[in-house]
Amino acid sequence: MFWVMPLRHIRDFIVRLIFSILTLAGLPLGQLHGADLELATRLVFVELRGEPAADVSVRLRAQGVPAAEIAKATRHRIAEIALQQEVFIARIGDVQGAVEAQFSRLANALKVRLPLGQVERLRQFDGVIDVKPVVQFHALTSTSVPFIGVTNVWNRGELSATGKGVRIGIIDSGIDYTHAMFGGSGKTSDYNRNNPQLIEQNSFPTEKVVGGYDFAGDDYDGTRAPRPDKDPLDCAENSHGSHVAGIAAGVGVLTNGVAYNGGYGKPLNLGKFLIGPGVAPEAKLYALKVFGCEGTTG
Repeated sequence: MFWVMPLRHIRDFIVRLIFSILTLAGLPLGQLHGADLELATRLVFVELRGEPAADVSVRLRAQGVPAAEIAKATRHRIAEIALQQEVFIARIGDVQGAVEAQFSRLANALKVRLPLGQVERLRQFDGVIDVKPVVQFHALTSTSVPFIGVTNVWNRGELSATGKGVRIGIIDSGIDYTHAMFGGSGKTSDYNRNNPQLIEQNSFPTEKVVGGYDFAGDDYDGTRAPRPDKDPLDCAENSHGSHVAGIAAGVGVLTNGVAYNGGYGKPLNLGKFLIGPGVAPEAKLYALKVFGCEGTTG
């Protein structure tokens, strides 16, 4: 016998998950930034009384109402929610809050940032049925790689699949091959000394990043003419290619900042890693740079 989660619970979970992910790009308020802002305020999910538009659609569909009438009723409910939320927003200044997002389809709710001491006052507002903190999610390979079960296929003896013998081309903004995630020193000074327009002796290719080419040049932004060179070093202003390469095949970085080189055939204590290994940590990488430091490509 299987237990089926009610639609409302599924919807609430999805909304809060999406809601939490969106906070990774939250906007600063007032004169506070970063960690200071997080310490002084709380980001909360405020649910208001009244069904969201999705519930209206599901309810009417179950009653056999024609699709055109369902669409009309759904639009009407969205308009009603907008007016309801306007009334709520007009009072948000009473708790020194600021609305960062509004929701009407999957939930009748808002995302609000306010001082820590004002959360209980917000709960007392007319029409508020729930106030919950927005959970913060962090992108860490030390947890995400095990979560998708990758470590289970690393540790299978002769049948282990760690990427050995595989070569992966990263078509992106290049790869910072000086980073410890790719077996480099991880020292900022080594990166800063590297001239991205030429290859210094013994700098590239490396044992991990075995080849590549810069088809764009650092100044390329999608509108300027590309200026190719042989060094596919990622820009500090971009780093997207390095992130992708790390997820795909990074070796892992220990808490002391040193590249891990102990093998993957036995279970790892990922608590000892500052950055966990990528999905295929023994694969070789090619850096095919098609983005400059800023802009687009084409």
